[in-house]
Amino acid sequence: MFKSIDRGNGWSAINSGLNYPNIHALAIDPNNTNIIYGGYYNGGGLVKSINGGENWTSINTGVPGDASILCIVVDPNNSNTLYAGTYSHGVLKSNNGGGSWTQINTGLGATRIYDLVIDRGNSNIIYAATQGAGVCKSTNGGVSWSGVNSGLTSYNVSALSMDSTNSSILYAGTEGGIFKTENGGGAWNAANTGHFGIPNVLIIDPKNSQVIYSGGMNLFKSINGGQLWQQINSDTEIKWIQSIAIDPRSSNNVYVGTYGRGILKSMDVPANFDKDVRTDIAVYRSNIGAWYIRPSSGASPYGVGWGGDLSDKPVPGDYDGDGKTDIAVYRAGIGAWYVMPSSGASPYGVGWGGHSSDIPITINLSAID
Repeated sequence: MFKSIDRGNGWSAINSGLNYPNIHALAIDPNNTNIIYGGYYNGGGLVKSINGGENWTSINTGVPGDASILCIVVDPNNSNTLYAGTYSHGVLKSNNGGGSWTQINTGLGATRIYDLVIDRGNSNIIYAATQGAGVCKSTNGGVSWSGVNSGLTSYNVSALSMDSTNSSILYAGTEGGIFKTENGGGAWNAANTGHFGIPNVLIIDPKNSQVIYSGGMNLFKSINGGQLWQQINSDTEIKWIQSIAIDPRSSNNVYVGTYGRGILKSMDVPANFDKDVRTDIAVYRSNIGAWYIRPSSGASPYGVGWGGDLSDKPVPGDYDGDGKTDIAVYRAGIGAWYVMPSSGASPYGVGWGGHSSDIPITINLSAID
């Protein structure tokens, strides 16, 4: 286990009390962030820390000895109530902060639980993403479950996410793609335009419920509630996405946990506007509230002449020192920024045409591990 206290710039190990290295699930108590729960993948059950991860203790009373934990959720209205989804034992519930656990699988129809979500407005309502039984719903705190699968084309569901502003709206990642319900699982409709592959994780921006991220073999983003998706990583950038987290204070800070590439962090800069998978260069002109863009593909409706203006916001900085913003892009292939200065020729200036190794500056991922 590792922890960062500076938004991913540095990490330190916090393993005191952990018996195994492979923690698969984490949950932070929303009412006390010093309380953290972890779940082992290899059958080690669950652990808990009450001091921000400095020390861990096992909390396995009632947990089957070979239980591998795939997900953990804390009731936002009652921190003593926890749910854990397992690889082969269904759903576990604790009513005393992990002091003891019971299996709550009546009507569940599956034993492998990939994801769980709780309705913030009524925490008796819980949804489970299962292998083989689709999406299951409980309206009584897990005492009983029933399938809510009308419209799904696959009952192998790997991810769930609930709109924080409307708990009737959920998204499900399945082997048949992404589906959306607007009536609490009563009916599901495909929401796959522009998306491909099986989603391993789905997350909704807490500040804008129209913005959704999907992660699997690639990273996708929708800005219109799942109507349209765009891939926002290069094909070689990510091997497999395990988790996505959004900074609740600044939604432009997105963290992606991967298999093989460590942790990646987004950078708050503009976009690949001309959709050629090569980065465009841009700057925000605050006095008129508009982005000025020079696309990598040449002329386009977005292209403008460039000279800089005192109201421009640095993206990423004023390299030539004339008080006007330069425009720049990060070229990952050589690990360098390419800059077009506002003052004309300078040591930083380069010709610009875009390159396939450039990181698109919508979500501009950089390794922080």
